[in-house]
Amino acid sequence: MQNQIQQEADIDEIPTRLRKSRLLHLIDESLQLEQEDARSAGAVGYLARTLTQVNLPHSDPCVWLDGIATRESVYYQRTSGNLTISVRGHVKYGIPFGSRPRILLGWICSEAVRTNSKELFLGKNQKAFFEKIGSHYNGRDLEQYKRQWLALARSLISIDGENDPNGSFFEDIKIASKGFTFWNKRETEQQNSWESVMILSDEFFNAIMTSPVPIDLRAYHALSKSPLAMDIYAWLPYRMFLLRHSGRNQVKIPWTGIKNQLGADYQDSEKGLYNFRDRFLARLKEVLLFYRVSELCATRLSDLSLDTARIWVRRVKGSLSTEHPIDGDEIRAIKRYLATRNLNVPWLFISERNAPLTRQAVNYIIGQAGKRAGLKVHPHVLREPLIYSSLKPRILPHGKILSN
Repeated sequence: MQNQIQQEADIDEIPTRLRKSRLLHLIDESLQLEQEDARSAGAVGYLARTLTQVNLPHSDPCVWLDGIATRESVYYQRTSGNLTISVRGHVKYGIPFGSRPRILLGWICSEAVRTNSKELFLGKNQKAFFEKIGSHYNGRDLEQYKRQWLALARSLISIDGENDPNGSFFEDIKIASKGFTFWNKRETEQQNSWESVMILSDEFFNAIMTSPVPIDLRAYHALSKSPLAMDIYAWLPYRMFLLRHSGRNQVKIPWTGIKNQLGADYQDSEKGLYNFRDRFLARLKEVLLFYRVSELCATRLSDLSLDTARIWVRRVKGSLSTEHPIDGDEIRAIKRYLATRNLNVPWLFISERNAPLTRQAVNYIIGQAGKRAGLKVHPHVLREPLIYSSLKPRILPHGKILSN
């Protein structure tokens, strides 16, 4: 066994040529998602809401000596507001990190909700297991997934929080109470007589089943090259749910608060905060790829807030509606547009007949603009330059507040 588990590379460290390939892949994935809603595609997934609040590390935090993690390094802790979550790993397997345990947790939570059972069947061989979790099957990934699976199963999650100045609570959650695998280590596709199984602990099963957060597993997998993008994708819907449930229009979250929650691998310094902000915004742009033209057409004037630079996106096809920031150039363009149209019509984008624009009309308008410019374009092609603009270095003023 290697002295140290190979750390997962963050997408920001990948050369520009490969990042462009990733962006094109994400655009293709988002186009495919538009063809069929998540429920019809059997891709509705869930996460325990605790997992959307504080996340696992992006890279390996453990110190390894002769294949064993030091006891001091198998402890990981993050804080979000009044909630603190810590993970204590096993010295043999370490702490789960990177994209793989996130994919595994997505499957575990989704399967528990789907079957309403603590007993999860993993398949009679490794290939069957990979088909269940929706991942590509190869030897390298097999070894990494097995190790991350064991790291997850043997971890202990502790939750500490405060309800008010005079009250507090705590809970220790072990993900699995027991597990059995009967996979042939040499013949990875050989069928076994017995099916491998994992039995969730009562505490973790109850945490999953108590108001699980829905996700589209196809988008979750498409974003899996970046653990931060996966975390943002899972975090935004839950934050928006809390916002709407509270009856408020917005909430202001300091960048330091978001970094404490999602920026596990960034230095606790001003430079570390700047780096996190830049990468968070870049990953946020990738997450926003998974929104549709038809959702834009359904936007109403009441969904737009120019004062707070926010727009409420009404998701379709079984997804969660969410609120998103608007850049300065976009705000100015919207203001110019609103000055030329009838404000008594409820929709934001309207036709000459004061009716909401259709998806076909948007495709036609962009197509005609492309012809005038000598380009062949459609709405989704415009997503790529939007992302590239966000990948440029972007140092924001110190202390700037992010509204959710």
